[in-house]
Formats: sequence, structure tokens, C-alpha cells
Amino acid sequence: MKYNDKISVIIPCYNVEKYVEKSIASIMNQTYENIEVIVIDDKSTDNTYDILKQLEKKYLGKMILLQNEENRGLAYTRNFGVLKATGDYIGFIDSDDYVDKNYYDILVNKLVSEDADLVVNDIQLVDENSNNIAPVTKACIGKVTKLNLIDNGLCASACNKLIRKDLLLTFPFLVGKINEDVASIIPIIVKSEKITYAEEAVYYYVQRKNSIQNAKFSEKRFDMFDSISVCLDRIKDSDRYEEYKDIILLHQLLEIYIYILIEIESEKDRKRLIGKFIEKLNEYDFKIWDLKCKNQFIKRHRKNIRVYYRRLINLLKGNNVEKINDTIKFRKEFKSNMKKLIGRNKETGKYTIDELVKLAKKQNNLKEGNVKISAVVPNYNYEEFLIRRIYSILNQNYKIYELVILDDCSKDDSRALIDEIYSKIKAYINIRLVYNEKNSGSAFKQWAKGIEEAKGEYVWIAEADDYCDKRMISELVKPIELTEKIYISYVDTAFTDKKGNIFLKTIKPEIDIMKTGHWDSNFINDGLKEIEDYTFLNNTIANVSSCLIKKDDYSAIYEEIGKYRQSGDWVFYVNVMARGKVAYIDKAMNFYRVHDTQITSNMKKERHLEEIKTIYEMISEKFGTNEFQKKKRDERIKFLIKAWQIEGEK
Repeated sequence: MKYNDKISVIIPCYNVEKYVEKSIASIMNQTYENIEVIVIDDKSTDNTYDILKQLEKKYLGKMILLQNEENRGLAYTRNFGVLKATGDYIGFIDSDDYVDKNYYDILVNKLVSEDADLVVNDIQLVDENSNNIAPVTKACIGKVTKLNLIDNGLCASACNKLIRKDLLLTFPFLVGKINEDVASIIPIIVKSEKITYAEEAVYYYVQRKNSIQNAKFSEKRFDMFDSISVCLDRIKDSDRYEEYKDIILLHQLLEIYIYILIEIESEKDRKRLIGKFIEKLNEYDFKIWDLKCKNQFIKRHRKNIRVYYRRLINLLKGNNVEKINDTIKFRKEFKSNMKKLIGRNKETGKYTIDELVKLAKKQNNLKEGNVKISAVVPNYNYEEFLIRRIYSILNQNYKIYELVILDDCSKDDSRALIDEIYSKIKAYINIRLVYNEKNSGSAFKQWAKGIEEAKGEYVWIAEADDYCDKRMISELVKPIELTEKIYISYVDTAFTDKKGNIFLKTIKPEIDIMKTGHWDSNFINDGLKEIEDYTFLNNTIANVSSCLIKKDDYSAIYEEIGKYRQSGDWVFYVNVMARGKVAYIDKAMNFYRVHDTQITSNMKKERHLEEIKTIYEMISEKFGTNEFQKKKRDERIKFLIKAWQIEGEK
């Protein structure tokens, strides 16, 4: 493919009168000019076709409008579009979704530079008001290999890809079925000679209540069995067929069973659908209880749920719906009873102060550790999360030397709650309160105050809205006990929503932007070497709550990070790393709570980019720079300019 070659974008439409204009506009405004836009109405029953005819006039000569003679479904419509397309590469956009204006420019550049058959990119979930409702969903974790692409929840999506046309003609979508992508896109991935990944391009996937994917689970969803069967038949001659089959069945069937079917509330519906699921497994001879990747799948979950999942999976082999249902009922009742027994607030799910008292007594009885840890909790208006946070500190299986709670003039009732907690647990643990008389206006100033107040050898800045695994501190202390001069010891971080539900199990793909695999195992590294090889390019520590930081005089660093509004943490970590060694534990034991799901403004993006450039200059001045670093920084800046759509930058 050459840069100015034509590409065809196919947009199937059915009853999308509220969304289609925005979707088509996002394609018409692309910076890549040689685009053929084929819009096909699948005999909509609302005003969609009338709107499309108006848009055809508006985009005269730029938009090809077609209509099926009768409603034929998404697969037929996409196949029809492929036959009509004259471009050598084809992209698909669902008619309620949209993309950035440089979306196809990025994809084509990637195809051209790597001479690839297929390019994939990430997906951003948004609501109907274009608000982000989760971090970007990565289309590839680790190296860009066929197996890694298939071992991903986005692998079967047609929309986040630009594909060579002849591959789509060879492996058409499965007509008359939902989950029709599985039979087409996965074989295309397997059969492609060269695949590439454009992580800087993002497809905006609108979550609406009445969409097919968000509809209530029905027997129609069992079309997936037909799609999987066709998919496997199309790749049966592949050298790695058994590996591909395992991963496909995991994502397309086992996850449906675990994450959807067993969670259906109505017992009658649940039993009926699980029974149908088992019938289909037997009909197609899909033994998902014997998958080689089953154990790895189970290990991704919390220990207290692994036995439950393992039993439910093994029970599929016996075709016993009643035993499966009894297991599900037992767990639901057990969870309900346990909430009452351990004193959780049933309405909010928060932990109680009585539980904190129990844990404070338990902490008091722990043996003194070799390393004195000061847990510092900076708080501003996080009353809602304070008990959960302090619970996770007191629940550590390593003795905490002291707990210091800071409050930065909160406007909610945080101080009243902190005072109450203090009064109840002060008899059992070493606890101090530090209240500001005036709001500092900076989280970094509170970090500085916390470190200065701390009397331990290492400081844990445990931000008030985060929480963690009870073994986190004992894991972080291990390398400190083994090696001298460790200034930062940190763990992997998972992301949660406001309610504490985990939606991103590891931050490694966001940290390892050069795809080095550096964070795939534990390490202890010289701080200067860590900066030279990795932290020169991006902030490699996701969240301060994941760290133990050696107590030291950092006053010069505090003054320096005060210049930054968004990237001060990166500056802080770099300067601390430079004083000694860095340790990393490859376990996601820190849970970072995400609150703001709004799209970042262009002004903030521009300011953030300027801060990144300034940090590059700072690191170069302090630690030097080499040609590799310069090249990677230039690539990073260009990537951010495109990804953030910053005007006037080169």
C-alpha cells in the first residue's frame, strides 16, 4: 500500500437516527483524503434513511448511499459493502460510534510503514454524551503477535481495524448471526502475513442501552457457537491451531459463562440458559473445562473466588445444571450473610469503624518488622473512602510503625470522621493527625508535608481514595531487607471505578510504552540506569500509593515539582530514583480509584505536552542524553500531538 491509495469505509445503519449524523461527520472530516464512504441502510423503521438522504446531499459526491431491499442484518450489510468497495483496504464504523479526525491517517501511515495486511487500534468506551466511561481498552498487550491479538477481548471486533479487502472476501461475515465478527476477523488475523498495531489511534465505542451488545442475554446470543465453529474450521490448517482454539474458546465461551450466565439474577432464566449453554457445548464438542489456559484464567481473579470459579467450570463436564445452580445460590447467600456478620454497611458497602478497631488491635499484636513504615494518608474531601482506605492500611500483615492522617481543609465531613476514627483506635496504634488551617492547593505539597512529618525509615503515601491488598507492604519490604540504598520500592497498580470495581487489572501496558517487557517480572535496578533506559521517556510509576519511599531530605525536589500542575509526580520519582536503587514487584496489589471520566480539554492537553517537553529538558540537563533517547522522545511527542489532536504543533 502507498500513502495516498484509496480506502473504503463501510457504515451499516439500522434505526440510529440519534447518532448517525455524528458518526458520518467524523469520517467526512478525516485528515486522510482518499476515502470512499459507503453508507448502507438496513431498511430502518425510524427516520434514519431520511437523515441519510439529507447527508448524501450535504456530502455530495463524497458519500455513497445504498439501501437493502429488506432488513438483512449486520453481517449481510457488511458483506454487501465489501463487494461494492473499490478501495484495497476496508474499515468499518458502527453507525452510533465515531472516530478522531486523524484516525485513518494514523492507520494508513502504520500500514504503509510496516507493509502490513491489517492494522488494529484501541477502543474508548463513551456514553451517549461522549463522556469517557473507562480508560482506553488496549487491543494488544505485550508484543504484537497473532496470539496476543487473539488473546484479547477486542480481537473479533471489525471496527477497530483497517483490513486488506481480499482477506474480507476470503473470510466473509457469517450472515444471519450475531457475533458474526468471530467467524471473519479472527481467521483474518490468523491468515494475515503481517499485522501491526497503532495504539495512538482510538475508536469511540458508544454504549447505549438499546444496542445489541447491551441487550438482555437471550438464546440468540448462542449464535456464538455457530460463529466459533466456522472460525475454527477456517483456521484448522494453522500451525498453532490448538493454541488459537484454546484462547478463542476462553474469550468467546468461558468468559460468557463466568461473567454473564452465572450472574443472571432470575434463577429460572439462569438455569434455562446454562442448560442451553451446556447443550451447545456438547453439540459442538467444545470442552471448555479442559482448556490449557483455564488455570491462567482462574489465577487472574482474587484468591477467594478461584475455588468457586474452578468448581463452576468443572461442573460443566457433568452436565448438571442443578449442581451449578446450587453452587451459585450458596455463594450468593454466603456473601449476603458474610456482609451482615462482618459489620459492613449494607447500603453503601463501606467498612465500619468497629472493624477498624478490631484491625488496630490486630496490628498492635503484630511482631515489629525490620523496616519502620510510616503510612501517610493525605485527604481532601474523601470522607466517602476514608474508612476503606484506613481499613486497607490496618489490615496489612506487616506491622505499620505509625499512621499519619493529613487533611487539607476538606469541605465535607472528613475531619469529623477522622476525629472519630482517631478516638477509637489511638489506644492501639501510633496515630497522629495533621490538619491544615488553609487549603494548600497542591497534592504535592501534602506529599512533602507527609514525608517531613514521617518518623519511619520508609514513607507510604497512601492516598485517601485508594486501597490495597493486605500483603502489599510485606512484599514491598522484601527487596529493602535484601538490598541497601533502595529509595523506591513499588508494585503494579490496578484501576477501579468510583465504587471500587476493578476494570483494569494491570497498568503495565500503559507504563511499558516501548514494549520492553521490563515490568513482566520483579527487579532491583540502579536508579540512574532505570532513568537512562526507561524513565527518561515517560512516568513509569502509576500511582504514589503503590510505593515505599525512603525517608530523606527532599526539600530541593519539592521546590522543583511545585512548577508542574500535571507531571510533578514524574519529576519527583526521577529525582528520588537518582539517589539510589529502585525495586519493583510484579503484582497488582495497589488499587487506584478513577473518579473523573470526562474528556480532557485541549487546553489541559497542550499544557501537559509542554510539561513533558520541559521534563525532557530537565532530565537531559541532569543526567545527559543519547541518540536513542532523543529518537524515542521525538517519536513520543509526535504521537501525543496526533493522539491529543493538538493544533499548531509539529
